[in-house]
Amino acid sequence: MSRIQVGSGLWAIVAAFAALLSAPTAAKEMDQLPHDAVKKSDAIKLQPSSGWNIEVAKDRCILSRTFGSESNPHLLYIEQIAPGPHFDMTVAGSTFEDFRLGRWTYLGMRSDRNLSSIDPLIGAINGFGKSMVMPNIALEDTGRDSASSAQIDPEAAAMVERVVFRQAGLVVSFETGSIGPAMEALNTCARDLLYYWQIETETHASYYPPKLHKERTTLAKLSHRFAKSAGRKGHSAVLRIRAVIDAAGDIESCYHEYAASSGGDEIDVCKELSAETFTPATDLEGNAIRSFYSRSIALDPYSPFAADAHGGRIDAD
Repeated sequence: MSRIQVGSGLWAIVAAFAALLSAPTAAKEMDQLPHDAVKKSDAIKLQPSSGWNIEVAKDRCILSRTFGSESNPHLLYIEQIAPGPHFDMTVAGSTFEDFRLGRWTYLGMRSDRNLSSIDPLIGAINGFGKSMVMPNIALEDTGRDSASSAQIDPEAAAMVERVVFRQAGLVVSFETGSIGPAMEALNTCARDLLYYWQIETETHASYYPPKLHKERTTLAKLSHRFAKSAGRKGHSAVLRIRAVIDAAGDIESCYHEYAASSGGDEIDVCKELSAETFTPATDLEGNAIRSFYSRSIALDPYSPFAADAHGGRIDAD
């Protein structure tokens, strides 16, 4: 199922006007903590129907759990293709059939932080129904120039007691309880990926990740090419990239995939990145180290980041 987007002309004007009218309501909905959002009398609270399941592979780690009843199952699915503070999250179930494209949608996880707006990609999962895919979720603040840790912050994970979605008057909550232990299991799995790639785990407890020069420009151009490639009109996908970067800033190996793709041609992202330059990762003392680069981004033909359809620049960071 492809994502419905407003094109140009009259429909674009109507959409923009509707967004302006809904902005005050949207701001009010954002100004809520997760536990306040679920106080709504008709909020749907999905209880767990299974324990957490961790799937371990050489190239990824997946944390999943089912919710709801046997006749009306729902799925919460968290995935990483490399260790770090970011992860992709997918939810699915019949409840999301009532969520409409083009409306303000919000996500709340940490009990101490308000709901924030999201722009999920829409799909479907067999046995569950309509799904929403959200790439590059983080529970803590991450800065481009600050030291990072190759894990999801355990303290931030301990602040998550439910995963809440809101759209207009609809509130759906996955009543997870504390996800701290589950996220620690995901961290352990993700750290093991470093062993497969023969990357030192101790150094990556706190380090400065490698940087792709003019990253925003490069990824925007890739997204633009995706939007304009054959068969891609109206389609979307999540692009995941993982590359091992040596201490000189060169790419040793590269992997990419198109997840939740709704169709169309796919460009060879790793081939495109082979011509780009990286600043190598460093330890806290400034010594260059062998490390990895990982990104997960939504590709959408009408995204201002992905294309120039809305007047956004793609030639400068």
